[in-house]
Amino acid sequence: KFTQIIFFTFLKFFKVLKGFCTLMSNVYYNELYSEYKKQKVGVNMEYIASITSEMFPSCFLCKELKSSCDSGHTVAKLYLSPEFALEYYISFFENYSKDNRYYFVKQYLLDYLNDPSVVASYKANNIKYKKLGSNYRQMMINEITLNYGSHIPVVLENGLCEEFPGSYYIYSHSNVFEKLVKAIAIPEVTYLQIDKYKKDGQVFYFCFLRAT
Repeated sequence: KFTQIIFFTFLKFFKVLKGFCTLMSNVYYNELYSEYKKQKVGVNMEYIASITSEMFPSCFLCKELKSSCDSGHTVAKLYLSPEFALEYYISFFENYSKDNRYYFVKQYLLDYLNDPSVVASYKANNIKYKKLGSNYRQMMINEITLNYGSHIPVVLENGLCEEFPGSYYIYSHSNVFEKLVKAIAIPEVTYLQIDKYKKDGQVFYFCFLRAT
């Protein structure tokens, strides 16, 4: 009986802690996002719209961040939110015009790695992930700080063919996705947000990672 009490007390504490981390994450991102839209991008640009992906699945990520129970291969597809229909996504991406410009903002990748939910997830790596060392998060912060400029270009490719009703995806073979995004996203915690802007007829997409 005493063991059961301890177990349920721990379970309740864990739920409260998870809820607190989610709340802090939402506050953190709301503040960052307001600043992001004011200063980092969109200066003298017309804001058009935003879309999000579904949560990054374990199978999309690098081997270090795969869930401990994941025995499959890495996949290239990142599914978009089912909130919109295929036609909307085709319009959003301007039918994947070659003139589109896609960027990650370096500072916001670093801010993502300091998000409370992300920090907590990395700390839980002993039971959740396959090969994640204790210094992995700091290693990736150093990698981004030293090796990338303020705006990191990336290429998103057309993956909007409809496999079955309501499922649409994007993919990228860019090194930024393969060596950076897939190396810092957390399975079932991280998702991608893409903001669309226009200036003088040119379309710009600013991509950044968010955590629940």
